[in-house]
Amino acid sequence: LGGTVSSQATQQYRSVFEHKKINLKVGPIICYESIYGEFVTEYVRKGAHFLGIITNDAWWGNTPGHKQLLSYARLRAIENRRAIVRSANTGISAIINAKGEITKKLPYESKGVLRAKFAPANRITFYTQYGDFIARWSGFIAVLFFLIAVSGRLKKHSLD
Repeated sequence: LGGTVSSQATQQYRSVFEHKKINLKVGPIICYESIYGEFVTEYVRKGAHFLGIITNDAWWGNTPGHKQLLSYARLRAIENRRAIVRSANTGISAIINAKGEITKKLPYESKGVLRAKFAPANRITFYTQYGDFIARWSGFIAVLFFLIAVSGRLKKHSLD
């Protein structure tokens, strides 16, 4: 069937969707990809003016899972200073501004349409540019302190 059934489509690099008529670019994020901060930043570095998350939250059931993914979306908005449009079947659909505030939402298991206006963003944040820089340095420093602490314990203390 030409690769349309039971196959995976992959691409080596992420790309943004562009509406050429109005010069608007969106970073398409699918479901669980939204939890990976540095993954999302690549869309912004490629020129996305806002981010769109398409997710199937039905498999979570009525558990905190869909709420957690909504919280991750808010975090991605703050990190990249980009508005996010989140479309979820069964879960919580929302429009999130660049400050991470939910401006409109449809509750769990609700059907409907959300409309909002927001300004496309172009600014690159420190996090977008450098990723988890602070976390990497913190990990390095923690390992360094651990090694220093262990090396001090291994020294033999001489008694005079």
